[in-house]
Amino acid sequence: MKKLLLNMLFMMFYILSFSQSTINNKEITIKKDCHYSGSKFACGWMPKSSPIPSTFSTIPLRTLSFSAKFYSNCNYDLGNSNQKDWNKLMKISPIWPELSKMHSNRLGWRYNLELEQIQMAMFLHINHPTSGNDASKRVYFPLNASNLNVFNAVELIYSNSLMATTVGNKSIVVKEKFFPQIHNTGVTRNAYFGGNETAPQDVTMKVENIKVDYLPLRFKQSDEKHFFRCKFYNGENLSYYAEDKIIAASYNSEASPKHSFFTLESGSDVTLVSANEIVLD
Repeated sequence: MKKLLLNMLFMMFYILSFSQSTINNKEITIKKDCHYSGSKFACGWMPKSSPIPSTFSTIPLRTLSFSAKFYSNCNYDLGNSNQKDWNKLMKISPIWPELSKMHSNRLGWRYNLELEQIQMAMFLHINHPTSGNDASKRVYFPLNASNLNVFNAVELIYSNSLMATTVGNKSIVVKEKFFPQIHNTGVTRNAYFGGNETAPQDVTMKVENIKVDYLPLRFKQSDEKHFFRCKFYNGENLSYYAEDKIIAASYNSEASPKHSFFTLESGSDVTLVSANEIVLD
C-alpha cells in the first residue's frame, strides 16, 4: 500500500512538473524572396513571430507536439545544391533573442525533387554563435519523408542535456551535457527558409494540435528509435523501449556531424528493449 501511494505521488509530481498548455492552430507562409515567415515587410532580416508568452517556463525539460502539413506550393526547385539545405518549422529555445539562436530544437524540412515529397529531420543549434553561421554547431539527422497536403505528427524535446525529435513512429535522440544553464524558454510558431537562399516562391504550412509540456508520448511510443550522438553519465539509470527497432549509434550519410557515438560512463545504467531488433554499432 505504501509503495502504491509513493508511486501515485511520484506520478502526480511528474505530471504537475509539465506546465501543460495548448496553442491555437496557425497557417504559416514564407513569402517569395524571404527567409522568415510573416509579412513581406523586413522578412529577410527579422522574424515576424516572437515566443508565445503563455509558453515561457524554466522547467528543465520542454516538450512541443504538433501536426504539420506542407501545402502544394512547398514543391520548390532552387536549381542548385542549396536544394539540400534544411528549412525550419516551429521552435523551442530560450526567449532572449541573443540566446534563441544559440540553443534550439526545430523541425527541419526540405522538398526532395526526386521523391516529390517533403523530407523532415531533427535540426538543432547547440552553442551556436549569436551572429553569423557556424555549421559545426548545427546538428541534423533526416527522419521521414511525406507527401504534400497531409498532416505529420511531430514531437520535439528540448533540455540542456537531451534533445529528441519524433516524426510519425520514428525518433532520433541526441544526449550530452550541451550547456550548464537552464534558461527561461518558450515556443515560437514560425518558419524559416534556408540555408543560403530565400524562398523562390510563397511556401505555406499549417500547424495544428499544438501542445506544450504534455508528457512526451510520441517519443515514448515511437516504434523506431535512433540514438545519434549520446553520452550517458555516472549515476544515470535510464530505459528505452521500441516496438520495432533501436539503433545505437545510428548513422546517416546526410546527417551532421558525420560521427555518431553511444558512450556509457562507468556507473551509468542504460537498458534498451525492443520487440524486434537492436543494432549496436
